[in-house]
Amino acid sequence: MTLAGILEGIETVGDTILLVSAGGCGFHFVKGVVSRSSKGARLAGGVQAVVTNKRRVGRWAAWSGVMTAMEVGLERARHVEGPLNLMVACGATNALFSAHLGTRAAVVSGLKGAAYGGVAGVAIYSIARVFESAESSN
Repeated sequence: MTLAGILEGIETVGDTILLVSAGGCGFHFVKGVVSRSSKGARLAGGVQAVVTNKRRVGRWAAWSGVMTAMEVGLERARHVEGPLNLMVACGATNALFSAHLGTRAAVVSGLKGAAYGGVAGVAIYSIARVFESAESSN
């Protein structure tokens, strides 16, 4: 593992956290703007929605960052990009974020995360393969 590979992984995690945070803030801002119907209160409603949901957005960004770090680590360790990396990363991240609720809750959450990550990983991998085969046939 080279320094360039490590820096690339760190950059990927940072990009993920940034995009999830910006997307979450944008979503809640638009939701707040749309839900305020009185005159002059739309912008204030959007800002209030962002401030109200900052913990939710922050937790989602942290979860996404940890999951991306685990996925990149697995890709570097196994030298393989595939659905298994995402499945293990999602399961481990869910278990880690549920560990404060106890062992049983962490195991159940980890299994749920692995199941969802497995489905998402297979879907993403399959779509990527379809696009690769379409590009190679042209």
